Amino acid sequence: MDASYIRQFENFNIIKRLSSPENTLIIEELLYKEYERLKRLKELKKDGKLNFGPQVPPEELMDLVLDVCAEVDRFLGIQERRLPHFGYYRLTEWGSTTTPILIYYVLSAALFASGSALFVAVNLPLYLLRPTDPYSSLLLKLAAPSLVLAGAVVFIRTAMAHYILKKMSMYDPHSRRVILERYPRAILIPVVGHEYTHSLQDDIIFGGYNYSDNYSILTEGHAIGVERHVARCYSEREGNEAFLYHISKKTVRDLKRVYEWMRGDLGRKARETRDAKDLRRLTEGLTPHSIGNTFFSICEAQRGEEIYKQIIHGTFQFT
Repeated sequence: MDASYIRQFENFNIIKRLSSPENTLIIEELLYKEYERLKRLKELKKDGKLNFGPQVPPEELMDLVLDVCAEVDRFLGIQERRLPHFGYYRLTEWGSTTTPILIYYVLSAALFASGSALFVAVNLPLYLLRPTDPYSSLLLKLAAPSLVLAGAVVFIRTAMAHYILKKMSMYDPHSRRVILERYPRAILIPVVGHEYTHSLQDDIIFGGYNYSDNYSILTEGHAIGVERHVARCYSEREGNEAFLYHISKKTVRDLKRVYEWMRGDLGRKARETRDAKDLRRLTEGLTPHSIGNTFFSICEAQRGEEIYKQIIHGTFQFT
């Protein structure tokens, strides 16, 4: 895709467009509608009237993925595709998100083992390992607990990273793998649409183009828009509003954050600045997800869902 087309979606350009004063009223309207929807969904959930369904077992996951990806293809007008590999997080699988964790687990085990072995050796009788130099003996005695402590620190940090990865869904462009959290079915289906969209962005929008985090607002906002469509589609298809709960909760949170930012001093300063570095500093409290969701919610309200198809095919232009 042409580089000049892609540049209009740089984070700087989107934030500048989003911070326009007239968008405040649009966000207010969107926030009111989404908040009313979420309030009703929460009441239904409290009364046990939302059916989120069970977790999808691994052996049934691919059938669900193919159905969701087909819906995304229809929505975005995709004729040919390279389907990424989908699966739940498994530590034993080789990949950029699992291999480092495995390596650190092995490293922590090695530090534990070497520290324990050194502790035993230092405290064995003289004829096995007992240096005559008292300073050498002291250093060896200190080395043993240090190695064990280092192993404990590495293990704890690795276990925390492992837990976080298990609780996330993500697309890895390097291995072309989508890792999914084990959500209930009504939450999982829109998430599959979101992550599959990232693979399409990688192939179609950025294929052969060296992009960076400068386009994170585009990628997340576009993917959330597709996620919202998938949630609506399955909600209507199955007569189950549980599909809307997660995306509605996310959208209310994002709209509220951006609205508060725009009404505050940082938002006013952002409208005035022309420096990309200063703009990043002024938006530190916001995420690409919240900015992207809000910005494309505004675009969708003004121009309809067709914008997501236009973006992926290179025909979208800001007015």
